[in-house]
Amino acid sequence: MGVSTMIINSLNKLVEALEEKLPINKVFISTAKKDRRIDRVIQLCRANQVVFQMVPQQTINRKVGPDNQGVFAEISPIRFYTLEEILQNIKTGLILILDDINDPGNMGALIRSAAAAEVDGIIVPQRNSAPINETVLKASAGTLLKARIAQVKNLIRTIDHLKENNFWIVGTVMGKEPALLPI
Repeated sequence: MGVSTMIINSLNKLVEALEEKLPINKVFISTAKKDRRIDRVIQLCRANQVVFQMVPQQTINRKVGPDNQGVFAEISPIRFYTLEEILQNIKTGLILILDDINDPGNMGALIRSAAAAEVDGIIVPQRNSAPINETVLKASAGTLLKARIAQVKNLIRTIDHLKENNFWIVGTVMGKEPALLPI
């Protein structure tokens, strides 16, 4: 499969990608860069709920080399759905919520398992989650391209919303004894 994460290190291209609402994993902005376009990038990130982080210029140089305009972003190879889009197309009544999965290989394996279980959607947090990239695609054996994934800002509110829509919530915690948890 030739699908991979696309990297952006140009201010104008990043502004265009944000204006087009492309599926951007995360944006890094140099603390040394002062430009009206940087202000626009921050404004668009906030408006589109795209995670961004202010970092030293050396961090961006390490990621993309010295030929950059003080920004670095990855565009995901898939389209993200909203929670409402997932809820409008429920067939099995199963939704997988993944919290704090930071390893792309594990993320891909979980997506592959979710596809086998025919879940209606997968919910991941915008922060503290592995980026959806080529490693995830490979580990998912291609099922990533068919998965209906929503990135959400607040998992607790999302769980509450699911409960309001008559979903039962079952949780597991790695390394803990089995128990019923009040969710």
